Amino acid sequence: MSYVKVVLGLPVDGPFDYLVPPDLEGKVSSGARVWVNFRNKKEVAYAVGLSAKSNIKKVKEISALIDPLPILDEGMLLLTKRVAEYYCCSWGEAIDSALPEELRKGKKWGQNYFSQPESKAGKIILTPFSEQKIIFLSGVDRMPVYLREIKEALAAKQSAIVLFSDINSAQRAGELIEKSLGIEVHLVFRKQPKEMEAWERISREPYCVVIGTRSSIFSPANALGLIIIDQEEDRVYKQEQAPHYHAGEAARMRAEICGAKVV
Repeated sequence: MSYVKVVLGLPVDGPFDYLVPPDLEGKVSSGARVWVNFRNKKEVAYAVGLSAKSNIKKVKEISALIDPLPILDEGMLLLTKRVAEYYCCSWGEAIDSALPEELRKGKKWGQNYFSQPESKAGKIILTPFSEQKIIFLSGVDRMPVYLREIKEALAAKQSAIVLFSDINSAQRAGELIEKSLGIEVHLVFRKQPKEMEAWERISREPYCVVIGTRSSIFSPANALGLIIIDQEEDRVYKQEQAPHYHAGEAARMRAEICGAKVV
């Protein structure tokens, strides 16, 4: 008998214990989504841990397993937990902010990026803030610096995430980067028609370049070595609804976890 600890995209404390039914023993992993009955409603929940026992007397079973393999790796679970603690929201709300809408609603992901060993995001590094590689740009032509940094990251077989304050700027920059470096970039922004497909493509590549707006900081880029935040002082990097995170702060958290450079 085993139990799974889950969090939900609701303003409620957690994690909550649920029983793993016999037919799912050994199949539920941290980072996977499950269906649960919570307050008499069917809800998507995120598995954040497993346990052999529970202190709760009457524990409900999970209703179903959505993901045979996790869609959130250890680094992303840690990042969303830190965002939740820093911005005083539930862990599940932070995870919800990180995921495309279709995943939040329980749609199955055709390609789990842990299904192929070579696609794993890598080890958690936890770089002390004082040792983080952070570069501040002011009063300079930024794009040549961005191109140089991206080129160096790709040469090291590392991914780069580049954040812009608006979609138009992201699209123009993406076109320039593709033309200058002869590569294909992934454009990601919230509520785009095929956001989930973009996530799937990103997750399948050993390393790549992601260009997007605020939420793209959570993109499942493997081997992340570089994060660029264009004009971080722009107020649109602050999300208005819970968890009210700032993309710049989330970027530094993610960089600390994976050892990436921040520009």
